[in-house]
Amino acid sequence: DGLLQDNQQLSQNKRVFGAVPGLTFEKSDNNPVLEPAETWEQDQIGEASVVWGHDGELKMLYRAGAYEIGLATSNDGVSWTKDPDNPVLSTNSNGDNLGYPSAALYDGTYYMWVADTGAGDIWQFTSTDAQNWTEQGKILTTSNSGWDSDKLYNTCPIILGGTWYLYYE
Repeated sequence: DGLLQDNQQLSQNKRVFGAVPGLTFEKSDNNPVLEPAETWEQDQIGEASVVWGHDGELKMLYRAGAYEIGLATSNDGVSWTKDPDNPVLSTNSNGDNLGYPSAALYDGTYYMWVADTGAGDIWQFTSTDAQNWTEQGKILTTSNSGWDSDKLYNTCPIILGGTWYLYYE
């Protein structure tokens, strides 16, 4: 796994894990909270990222079907409503389908990072409502050789001390 800090690679082949002492997780009896039911989802829902929206709703961006991105919203994290205009994002400007979404809300703007199905690069999109996305471009490409020379995916954005970090695999 790797890390981007303000679009500069800092470390390679590192995994970052954190734990809160005494915190445990249990599977919910309500699983799965989102199931494929729409034609475009093609009987499969994959990777998802959830952010707390500035409107007080949880926003889940998820990959489904032929690598397109859908949006579902929830007030409790258990009952989800899919956006009627799904998929909210299908391709980048290269025409590649997109998957492995990760999202963040910062200063009133939603940010989403996705991997393309072509070269396996990471692209950034922004939105004010989590429904209508604007491509900001490719922010990370595969290397010519080494651990990240095949495909990049599974990004994880965090902000520490005002600096953005984007971990990736």
